[in-house]
Parts: sequence; C-alpha cells; structure tokens
Amino acid sequence: MNKKKLFYIICAMSIALLGFISVQIYWTRQVFRLQEQIFKNTVNQAMDEVVFQINRRDIAERVLRYRQHTELIRRIDTLNTRMAALRQTYPYVAFEERSFSQSSQDNFVLSDPPPGADTLPARVTVQPSAAHIRHLQQTYRALEQERALLLLNSRLFDDLLRETLRHTPEQNLLGRLDPYEVDSLIARELNAKGLHTGFEWGIFSSDLSKLIVRRSRDYGVRLLQSPYFYPLFPNDPSPDAYFLIVDFPQQKVFIASRMWYLGLVTLLLFGLQAFAFAYTLNAVIRQHRFAVQKADFINHITHEIKTPVSTISLVCESFRDPDIHYGEAEIQNLLHIVQHESGRLQQLSRQMIEISTLEKGFYQLNRQECDLHDIIRQAINYSGFQIMLNRGRIQTDLQATRTLFFGDKERLISVFTNLIENANKYCERAPLIQIDSHDTPDGIEITVADNGIGIPKKQWHKIFEKLYRVPAGNAQKHYGFGLGLSFVKSITEQHKGKIWVESELKKGSIFHLRFPTVAKPFR
Repeated sequence: MNKKKLFYIICAMSIALLGFISVQIYWTRQVFRLQEQIFKNTVNQAMDEVVFQINRRDIAERVLRYRQHTELIRRIDTLNTRMAALRQTYPYVAFEERSFSQSSQDNFVLSDPPPGADTLPARVTVQPSAAHIRHLQQTYRALEQERALLLLNSRLFDDLLRETLRHTPEQNLLGRLDPYEVDSLIARELNAKGLHTGFEWGIFSSDLSKLIVRRSRDYGVRLLQSPYFYPLFPNDPSPDAYFLIVDFPQQKVFIASRMWYLGLVTLLLFGLQAFAFAYTLNAVIRQHRFAVQKADFINHITHEIKTPVSTISLVCESFRDPDIHYGEAEIQNLLHIVQHESGRLQQLSRQMIEISTLEKGFYQLNRQECDLHDIIRQAINYSGFQIMLNRGRIQTDLQATRTLFFGDKERLISVFTNLIENANKYCERAPLIQIDSHDTPDGIEITVADNGIGIPKKQWHKIFEKLYRVPAGNAQKHYGFGLGLSFVKSITEQHKGKIWVESELKKGSIFHLRFPTVAKPFR
C-alpha cells in the first residue's frame, strides 16, 4: 500500500467518523427539541389549570358577594313588608308610646297625632290588651333596628364597590388574588405534572406596561422575555388587562437531566467510535510502516546475502581454475574468507528466523532456575572480546541480593549480549559500559549504561518496535536490521519484566530492566 492509498483510506475513515458524529448530534438535538416541546406543552397544561383555579376563585368570590348583597336586599324587602303589614293592621304601632293614653273604659286613645294623621279618624278604638300592644310595639322596633342595620350594610357594599372603581390596578389586582396562594398553586400544579424544577412568575399589566407582581425582586427583564404568557380574568370587560408570566431558569438543565440516558449512550458511542477509529488508524499506519520496513529489510538482507555468496563463489572458481596455483598460506587465507562469509550467512539466516518469530509475537521459552548475576557475567564473557578490540571496558556493580529467577537462560544471555553489543556498536569513542543491579520491592532492577551517541527523546518509545531504526543521527552509519531491541523487549516481557530507556544525545543511554524474582516457575 502506497502513501497515496493510505491517505485516501484515512480521509474516508475520517469522513465516515465525522458523518456518524454529525448524524448523532443532529438526532440528539432533535430529541432535545422534542423534549422542549413536551416541556412546553406540559407547562401550558399546568398553567391553564392555574389560571382556571385563579379565575374560579375570583368568580366564586364575586358570586358570593352578589349573593350576599342579594340576600341583604331580600331581607330588607321582607322587613319592609312585615313592617307595612303591622302598620296597616295596627297603625298605632309606628307611634311613640307617649302617643297613647288609656280611657276610663280601658280603651287606648291617640293623642297628639303625628303629621298626616289627620286623615285617620280622630279616635281609634281597638280591643287588644295593653300587654299585647306593648309586644307589638317592641316587635316593630326590633324590625326597625334590623332594617337599619341591613341598610347600613347595603350602603357599605355600595361604598366598597365605588371605592373599588377608584382603586389603582395594583390595588385592584391584590384585592382579587393572594400572591402566596398563586405561588403555592403554581408549585402544586407543576409538581403534579412532574416538572420538579425552579420557576419564577409575575403578573404583567398591559394598561401600565409593567410587572405589577413578581416572585423575585431581581428577576424582571428575563421574565418579560419568557414565552409562557397566560391571560388572567377572561370574563372581565377588558380581558387582556393582566397576564400571568412564568419562566424556568434551569429549563435546559432540567430537560438535559431527563435525557441523561441518551446523553450517556451518545457519549459511549462517541468514545467507542473514536477509539475504534484511532485504533484502526494506528494499526493501518503501523502496518504500513512495518511493511515499508520489512521491504527495506528484505532488500538490505538480500544485498547482504549476495556479497558472501559472491565471495564464496569466486573462491570456488579460483580453486577450479587450472592456471591459478595457491600455496599453503594462501589456501588457509581463502578458507578463512570462506569461513567468515559462511558465518555471515548463518547470522543472516538466524536474523530471518528471528523476524519470523517476532511477527508471531511469542518465543517458546525453556524455563529453568537460574541466577541473573551469572547470566550477566556470561553475557559479558561473550561480548568482552569485541569491547577489548575497541579499547573499551565493562564495569559492574551487582548489589542485588534476590537474584534467583526462573526463565530461559540462553534467551536472557542474548538479551544482555544484545545490549552490550549495541553499546559497543553505537559509540564513537572507546566504549565504557556500566552494568548495575539492585533490589526492588517486587524483584530486581538491572541497568546497562553506555557513553554512546545517545537517542533522541522522541524516539525512546519507538526503538523497541520491530525493524525500527533511528532515522536521524549517526545511528544510520552502523549496520543493523532493527531487530535487536525488539527481541530484547519481547523476551523481557515474556519473563513478566519490563524495559525502558533514558538517553541524551552525545552523552549515552541507560537501559533499565526490571524482573520479578519469584520462588516458583511462572504458570
């Protein structure tokens, strides 16, 4: 796969991911808008009930006052009728007691008739007893007092009505409803509809163009911008005089809280899709890079194989040429060349087998009890001759006490041999290698430090990848296939250990290896 195709694949995957996210965001917004509409409809239902209750209470109070006034007028009319009947039957009951005198025949005679009494006979003679007459007079006086009280109440009703007409809109409104009852009614209806969120309300007068009543002192401008307007008192002569306004400061938060499950699923899908995209993209890039490195490796190793094969072929042809005669020393020299080139072929074959094993990601280990300090010493013996040829030296400070380990001894020797050979290879001066060990809470840590050319910090995590070589610096001057550190990392991790590097350009590198020392083999 070339870079152009890889670019197209990345673009296609990115467009697909963005498309999926865009569609998910679109439908999430649609669901949120639907929830907003449901919220609005629910608020309208609740507030319709609130307005209905307020209007019903206002009408009930008006009807009650009307009935009371009607009953008052009826009672006044009834008293007037009773008093008129008494006056018609007993005309003297309406006069003062001093207006009557008793004759010698035990009859009552009207004296000092009141104005208008000249139409009556000069003398009225009736037969009731004096006690009955007094009782009738007391009854009449009681009716007069009751009528006077009812007339006073009637005048109070009339005065109250006239006073109401002179009230300001604020006084008129507060006389028709109680703000505390309105607040309680709104809270009850909203809770009954499942809208358990904070709210603000106020009453707006269209005549005065201002809020007459509001729940909070500092909550006015936003309240006027609320979409929830409801007319009060529709039966009034001017039904649009007052409006009940409601607003919900936490409306979006409340709606989002009712959609938490959808938000959680959306975030999980986003995360899963982003992870799958990143993982796939990383895998494609890694495979592409590995394919390029593998192709370079094959080209490189093909060239490396060609050189010893050609050399061996030329030596064989020279032996077969009858015109060429070799002495004993020359023959030994040619045999040494053949042996050296044969060794190079064996090394190349081994590296090709290693890369095949690395692709599988697992080595078959032959575990046995061993001592890590002994392994380090054997690795130094195997590599010490090459260090001496470069006039270098190896120093050790092995202070760890828990060195018993169950692992593949030969593979572990190869791990330390590889690190020592790299320290020798990538050094522009006489190599100085320091190998230390010390105990850790869960095992042993070994460090291999050198004074080589160093590794750029951004390359630290890449040098352990298969077929990877540092692309810049003097590292490119040295022969290699990028297999050694990948092999070291694979063997270390299969022994339940870990490896990392610290390095500085021109000053050298320090490789840290940490192994858990245990008393029994790994399962």
